[in-house]
Amino acid sequence: ITSVQFYANGSPALNTTSTNPVTAAPYTASFNPNAPGSYVFDAIATDDRGNTVVSNAVTITAAFGTPTVAITAPNVNATARATPNIPLTITATAQGGSGAAVLLVEFLLDGVQIGTRTLGISTGLTTSYPFTWTPTTAQLGLHQITARVTDTNSLSATSAAVNVNVAVVVGNQESGGWGAFG
Repeated sequence: ITSVQFYANGSPALNTTSTNPVTAAPYTASFNPNAPGSYVFDAIATDDRGNTVVSNAVTITAAFGTPTVAITAPNVNATARATPNIPLTITATAQGGSGAAVLLVEFLLDGVQIGTRTLGISTGLTTSYPFTWTPTTAQLGLHQITARVTDTNSLSATSAAVNVNVAVVVGNQESGGWGAFG
């Protein structure tokens, strides 16, 4: 054998360890898929007389790990104040899946986007993404806040929901504190 040419889905496979075709034993190649899915691999070996033989094809499925996201603030069953308009900071931690970076974190109220955050691309790191939301009197009542992350592999995940009660707050601290009424 003088060389082996490796193929992925009928095209020459990229080899990160040497050139393709490989001209010395061991005849190996590395392939890094750029998208999840099935890949068919085969190889053509050539001897010193120019004779060739094609290997049996092997199918491999590449699956990227999914990103992760969790809401770290506010606490479950927190009260958000619609009156007076006091902003509530929602914080999510997110990490991209298998070698991917976080591209976008969306904040949702009852499944409807209320804001987004990006802090630049940081592969393999869990990063905190804060977002400030000011509830309105039109949003009075119990709501669910979630966060959705999308990574550079175009995969996404949604956090567990955190219940938040949007309430009208009356009174003041001088007359005995805040009282919440929905």
